[in-house]
Amino acid sequence: MRPPLRSGGILLRRDDSACWGRRRRAGLRVSACLLLALAPAWAAIWPDQIPPFFRTSAAPVEVTADRAVWDEYGFDQAERAVYEAGGKRYATTAWRFRDATGAMAAWQWLRPPDAKPVEVVSLGVAAQGGFWMAYGNYVLAWEERMPTEPELRFVFDRLPRLEQSPRPAWADGFPSRARVANSERYILGPASLEKFEPRVAPSLVAFHFGTEAQLGRFAFDGKDFALLLLNYPTPAIARDRQAEFTKFPGALVKRAGPMVAVVLPPADANAAEIVLASIRYQASVTGSDTTANKTDLQKFGEFILNVFMFIGILILFSALSGGAVVGIRRLFNRSSGSGNAGDSMIVLDLRDK
Repeated sequence: MRPPLRSGGILLRRDDSACWGRRRRAGLRVSACLLLALAPAWAAIWPDQIPPFFRTSAAPVEVTADRAVWDEYGFDQAERAVYEAGGKRYATTAWRFRDATGAMAAWQWLRPPDAKPVEVVSLGVAAQGGFWMAYGNYVLAWEERMPTEPELRFVFDRLPRLEQSPRPAWADGFPSRARVANSERYILGPASLEKFEPRVAPSLVAFHFGTEAQLGRFAFDGKDFALLLLNYPTPAIARDRQAEFTKFPGALVKRAGPMVAVVLPPADANAAEIVLASIRYQASVTGSDTTANKTDLQKFGEFILNVFMFIGILILFSALSGGAVVGIRRLFNRSSGSGNAGDSMIVLDLRDK
């Protein structure tokens, strides 16, 4: 009989110890699988360094307040990192969303009320010495520091799971005259509507059509009011919604193509009419312009390549056309049985003329 083994103060037989070892290895495998499954949820967003600064710490940011709005915007993950170099230190925060529209909506919400626009990026503002911007499906913030253009490019090239779908072009038609700075809020569903404009019922907006809306505040002569600009899939749906919004007490409503503009009460009628008159609808096609970032040498090289491709197509077309003519003539001669003997030739003898 095999002698028992002692492990951790417990007597085990050899058969039991082998079983215990197998169970322990199985448990380790299960733990490793769980860690691998959880790893993507904790993947870092910020790079290890943004030269000349190095990342000294990074931690996920939990989002608890207004969770329904975050989910409606397509929130995925957020991370705060700290960078240090040469005795200097600053913190950054990144929020990742499902697409660029959700990131734009969150950027409008997260930017400070006193922020000022900057020329570095189209969706970027500066406030309190810091910088807030939207890039693709990300919202990025630098606390008490304005990043340089090389630093921004370094970060852009290393953002994981970056998605750069076009943002809604129709929202560019939102009036700018007398608009209160940083008052815009993008509406993607009932949660954001309840958060930013609870006076309007979700059933009136009709989100089941895929409706999106831009909300903002305007001020004329000390009087301010809210404007809700809604975008519908078709003008017919917008016409139907326009009729429903006219039943809203005190509201002024205008339709422009598939868009419906609603000035919510209380509002000065004359000021509201000025804002509504500035709303125009113009159909546009959005897409990515890949030539904007190309150098002159790259553009010239593409031009030369296109010229040679065009020449090659002409040569190929000429060869195919000539072959087709020869083939048709031979087929015709064989079918008539005359070969080439039936071909007539006219000779003009002009030597003595």
